[in-house]
Amino acid sequence: MVAATTAVAVATSAGAFVDKFPLTGAYTTYAVHADGTPDYVTDSAASGTGWATGVKTVNGRISETPGTDKAVPTLLEPAKKNGYATGNVTTAELTDATPAVLDSHVTDRSCQGPADMAKCPTDTLAAGGPGSIAEQSVNHKVDVLLGGGKQRFDQKVTDGRYKGLTVTEQAQKLGYQVVTDKAGCVTSDPNRPAATPSLADSATKAIQLLEAKQKAKHSTQGFFLQIEGASIDKQDHAADPCGQIGETAAFDRAVKVARAYAAKHPDTLVVTTADHGHTSQIVPLEATPPGLSSTLVTNEGQQLKVNYSTNTPGQSQEHTGTQVRIAAQAYRVLGVTNQTDLSTTIREALRLR
Repeated sequence: MVAATTAVAVATSAGAFVDKFPLTGAYTTYAVHADGTPDYVTDSAASGTGWATGVKTVNGRISETPGTDKAVPTLLEPAKKNGYATGNVTTAELTDATPAVLDSHVTDRSCQGPADMAKCPTDTLAAGGPGSIAEQSVNHKVDVLLGGGKQRFDQKVTDGRYKGLTVTEQAQKLGYQVVTDKAGCVTSDPNRPAATPSLADSATKAIQLLEAKQKAKHSTQGFFLQIEGASIDKQDHAADPCGQIGETAAFDRAVKVARAYAAKHPDTLVVTTADHGHTSQIVPLEATPPGLSSTLVTNEGQQLKVNYSTNTPGQSQEHTGTQVRIAAQAYRVLGVTNQTDLSTTIREALRLR
């Protein structure tokens, strides 16, 4: 099971579950240009493609090669073929870059629904392609999909067998049970809007559903599940340190769920890492760096100054090319590795060829 955030964030929680993994390393996250030369600062599409397929690609591309724009098998696809139940959980749209890299192949990450295909002309159903990210995610018959982006699935399919139906209706034809609010999925949590489950709630429900799926089939195989705390990245782009830390804490609670499950099922691999680095830095209180800064009071009663300086104030802050942390119970994460090595680690854990 992979728990993947999309940013490196500031946190001061000494008891954080992401900090308690027995083995820790770092990995590089760079993308590539079409000719294969390094592009040192990645976006989430290229970085997600790297760990999901073992192949680096150009920024903006979803699980396709950098030069020839050909589909590359993802971890989820052979896992499904080998009898594993599969799941994808995110706080972003299900058609956003990180969840998309596991269950779709498109030229550009913007091609999220049937009406969004302007940058992916060869991927359209009319051109003989696999369709939008939303269409592909349900066509892959991923067992559990939990996240946002209802508006993408409410778009109408423009060609093929399901022409005229919405992607949601297509999903129902394929056997999906569609829920649109928390009441239809998980128990109540008074700390979040009534209709929105927490990431920990979604993680808990996804694990329950995937286990039930395998038990119903009397399968001895387990499951493959991605859990993404996507909003860490979004708060970092917005230079909002309180939001960034809060989303990190929410992700940590989801990691707690995953690790609690692994403690009872020791054949479970839990990996936690990030798609890429980000802008935020802890700086001295007396510093006057360029960009935006905020001084917070931590739960230890001390001041902490966070600076955002990767873009002009008022503009969206940018990713960075720094190495990011990776942690697990797997020796393969030790030292400095490449993001693509994670694909091999998970393939070997699942015994996938």
